[in-house]
Amino acid sequence: MAGNQRGDLPAARQYIDGALPHATKAAQRMLRPTDDLYAISLRLVATGMHFQARDYDAARTLANEALHAALAAPHQRHLRSVCSAHECLALCALFMHEDSTQHIDAMVAAARTMGLTVMVSSGPYLRGRAAINHGRYEAACSLFVEAQARLSAAKSRQHWADCTLILGWTLLRLDKLGEGVTALRSALDEFDALDDPLGSAAARTLLADARCRSGESARAMETLEAEIATLLSDVLLWDALPRGAQRAAAWRVLQASRDPRAPLMREQAIRDIQTDAAQVRDASARARMLAGAPDSVALRLEA
Repeated sequence: MAGNQRGDLPAARQYIDGALPHATKAAQRMLRPTDDLYAISLRLVATGMHFQARDYDAARTLANEALHAALAAPHQRHLRSVCSAHECLALCALFMHEDSTQHIDAMVAAARTMGLTVMVSSGPYLRGRAAINHGRYEAACSLFVEAQARLSAAKSRQHWADCTLILGWTLLRLDKLGEGVTALRSALDEFDALDDPLGSAAARTLLADARCRSGESARAMETLEAEIATLLSDVLLWDALPRGAQRAAAWRVLQASRDPRAPLMREQAIRDIQTDAAQVRDASARARMLAGAPDSVALRLEA
């Protein structure tokens, strides 16, 4: 776990790979009533790491294993893990541009049974992301606003900030610049307060894009400048936005300012989007993903 907390994915994988056989053996022997929980929990943690590495097949395999093990436990004693596994499987479906409805509904149903308010509130947030996959941005905004209200009532600041950021991005897609900027500023304030550098960087990048669209190129560059080195590198970015969204936004700002780094940013944005598109098996879903990608025409993306 320590490696994952430091952002050292190889070290975290090594720890989990070493722990899983022992956890599996404990689940088989069941000397104590909760000895099967370790194997389930480790699989769910490993699923999150595979999300970060964009290895969705491996993430889905582990989440399914965790789900089946949790469902097999008597008396629904691992219902929280059932809920988490369905959330992971819903995210896999979203990343792969597949139908996530079944897993979102199952997650919400399990969360309601346990009184897990935050996970119930995450239902509209995940449904909003599904709407984005189908280009239904107005519907996505409505779902994000619903999720915002629920998450605020549940006092879940991190989830609220995540939801508010993607709401801001969606509003920009609809050319609702004023509302988008308001949402992004709110998200940035919350990410800063939570000391979440990935969230803060994403919010600043999108704010720079909004300022560029409003004709404030110089101010947009000032906002973006601190993020450019990271965006031009291969480091992991905030992952709830559609792949390539941050770098496409940065490319727009650089292009408007005739910055020589614009072509490099464009290449990174294209690589981001095509890397994920390559994992989408359904040809029509892949074509829809590329057509709906940020600045798909300008970036000249092809299925």
